[in-house]
Amino acid sequence: MQSFFLRIDRIIGAGILLVLVLGLFGIGYLVLGIQGIRLGDQHRTVLAAVNSGVSYLNRLQTEYPDTQVESAVADAELQRRYVAIQQALDDQLRAYSRIAVPEPPRLPFTPDDLQQAVAALGAVARQAGQVYQTVRNRIFYFSLGLSMTGFGIMLATLLLALRFRSYSRQFFRYIMDGGQRLQQVVTHEQLADWRKCPRWQEGEDYRQLVDNLIGVVQQERSLSETMPSISLEEFLPMLQGLIEPIVGFERIAFAFIDRSENVIAESAITTVDKVFLEPGFVQPLHETTLGELAASGRPRIIHDLTQHYQEIHQSRATELILQEGMQSSMTLPFMFNGTCIGFLFLSSSVRGQFSEEHMQAVNRILQIYKQSLYYQYLLQQVLAETSEAFVRLMEKKDNETSLHILRMARYSHLIAREYLRQHPGEQAPRFIREILWFAPLHDIGKIGVPDSILLKPGSLSDQEFATMREHVDLGVEVIEGMRRGINRVLDMNLLRTAIDLVAAHHEKFDGTGYPNRLKGEDIPLAGRIVAAADVFDALTSRRPYKDAWPVDQALQVMRSESGSHFCPKVIAALEAALPQILEVYERYKEV
Repeated sequence: MQSFFLRIDRIIGAGILLVLVLGLFGIGYLVLGIQGIRLGDQHRTVLAAVNSGVSYLNRLQTEYPDTQVESAVADAELQRRYVAIQQALDDQLRAYSRIAVPEPPRLPFTPDDLQQAVAALGAVARQAGQVYQTVRNRIFYFSLGLSMTGFGIMLATLLLALRFRSYSRQFFRYIMDGGQRLQQVVTHEQLADWRKCPRWQEGEDYRQLVDNLIGVVQQERSLSETMPSISLEEFLPMLQGLIEPIVGFERIAFAFIDRSENVIAESAITTVDKVFLEPGFVQPLHETTLGELAASGRPRIIHDLTQHYQEIHQSRATELILQEGMQSSMTLPFMFNGTCIGFLFLSSSVRGQFSEEHMQAVNRILQIYKQSLYYQYLLQQVLAETSEAFVRLMEKKDNETSLHILRMARYSHLIAREYLRQHPGEQAPRFIREILWFAPLHDIGKIGVPDSILLKPGSLSDQEFATMREHVDLGVEVIEGMRRGINRVLDMNLLRTAIDLVAAHHEKFDGTGYPNRLKGEDIPLAGRIVAAADVFDALTSRRPYKDAWPVDQALQVMRSESGSHFCPKVIAALEAALPQILEVYERYKEV
């Protein structure tokens, strides 16, 4: 037993060490990000100073095209601008190789002198740009190394959690063996067989207590051993079978809280003929009374739903389950580390159906199983956070902005939510969450495209465009690699939505897209949704080569390509979600 607790202590120590190392990596990544921002600001200052000097020289050439300049004022102004250039270069290149700023021409200077000075300052700007690009690439590749190492540490932490759970099952066995031995002593089983000894009432009471303890431990051990095989889809039917012997109900459901503080109905089992509150139903948390439960973590019983709706709060969700005939409910929040990620709902057509004893029994079962549920939910959250880290790295390599990525992810999420409202049952409700998590990864393959192509300001040649197209296959390869690594440890179908949207966001509905020329609904739904969101944001956003289009003009173009470029059902969902999409556009648009 002592060695068992020693192993537990070592695992906890290793876990704490991994968390500390992960924190240090986070701090290092933050420092690199700040350094990258500072380097960009300094380089813009250099370019502004050089452009200012060049503009002034050009103005002198314009004012004195054929004569010498002998003005002391012009000489002093030129000296001042050269000093500004030198100071800006000193700020940018303090830790790198110096760039010598040529001396300004001296009075009197001729047009030829001015032209030579302009050429010299242009050379300074090019050298500064080369140094900036070199340092920027160093920061990028160092950041990439940090992110990959941090992801490895997170996987190691999950492996430690699995190891810790195996020791917890061993601990349950210790308790059961000890309880059984204690039961034999208390019930006098051996002595009673030999000498027919009478049993004391105190011993009987103690024996009953031990029997109850062993029953609880056996049940919890049995449940804990099934945890690794439980998926979100399997969770609710299994939970229904465990709760039905305790209390009667007609409806059981659970919902998650997404990043935007919306409550999304995940799944439900009901005996009623017509379901009004369907999976995929979304309502902002602040429009319900669930926010109080999420903050406190305490379960709640409503004995009379009609009275609650009429006198306390008129929630749309309550209205829908009243239409299904429900009259009482019990709600239990999923709490982890003080944070609520969702709720379990039990509803009955009988008023006053649930009691405090029912709530305690159901809550105990939920506490056993919530670890498995949270384990999968947490793993998906880790993958989502990892995807955001990759996206932040791509910002340093690509011309796309973080606001573009944020907007298109929100647009994709709103379109997916509206699509499932219009076409219930095509996807599980978790699809809506996964679209929000993984849409930013759609161009992750650009990490393997050469900078000379990715950052080229003009149009691409046929060969360069073919290389650019390879970013789709490169992106799929990156995500597939992550999935294979996870599947070595866990048998879970994770990242399917991420792979679908990365692989298919350049496919077209008429089969003329790439890389696989998929057609119609053979294109995964995630790819069809992200394709529409990405193009909508590209049309309505300002780019170096174009101004932002008005929303009406962008919609007109996308409608005209419905059935050719875009899925008609996705365009219909986009238009239905347009009010919410415009709220995102106004909040996150680039000025």
